[in-house]
Amino acid sequence: MALPPAALLPGVLLVADALALVLLGPLVPTLAPLGVLGMWLEAALRLPVLAMATHLLSPRRPPGATAAAVAVAATPAAFGTFRSFLVAPGTGPGLLATAPPSWLAVIHAATALALLAWAVPTAPGGIPETPKGVPKAPGTVLRVLALAWTERNVLGAAFLCLGLAAIGG
Repeated sequence: MALPPAALLPGVLLVADALALVLLGPLVPTLAPLGVLGMWLEAALRLPVLAMATHLLSPRRPPGATAAAVAVAATPAAFGTFRSFLVAPGTGPGLLATAPPSWLAVIHAATALALLAWAVPTAPGGIPETPKGVPKAPGTVLRVLALAWTERNVLGAAFLCLGLAAIGG
C-alpha cells in the first residue's frame, strides 16, 4: 500500500532540510555573527531546497506543499527574531545549522501536525453563520471570537504547544 502524498511530504521535507543544513555548514562562520539577519539568510537559503523537494512528489503534489516548505524555512528565523526581543543576544541557538537535532525534529513535527490539520476537510456549508447576539460588522473582535469558537479544540492545542515552546525555550 502506497502512502498518500500528504503523508510523504513531511518526510521529504525533513530529508531535504537535513541536506540543506549539511550544505550550509561551511557558511555558518559567515552567517552566525550576523545574528537575526543571519537566521533569515539561512532561512532564505534553505527555502529553495525545500521548495524543490516538494516538486519530487509531482504529479501527486499535495495542496499546501509550498506553504509547508515556507513554514519549515521561516519558523526557526521567526522564533529567533521574537526570542531576540525577549532575551539577551547570543543566548540559545542562533542558526538552525548549529542547533541540536531536536530543533529540527520539533520544527518538522509541528509542520506535520499543521499539514494534518490542513488536510481535514471543511464542514459542509462552508463558513458558519454568526451566532445570535454577536455583532455582524466585519472585523469586530466578538465576531472573530464567535467564528473561532468552533475551532476551540485546535486553537487550544495550538496555544498549549506555544506555551510549551515558550517554557522549553
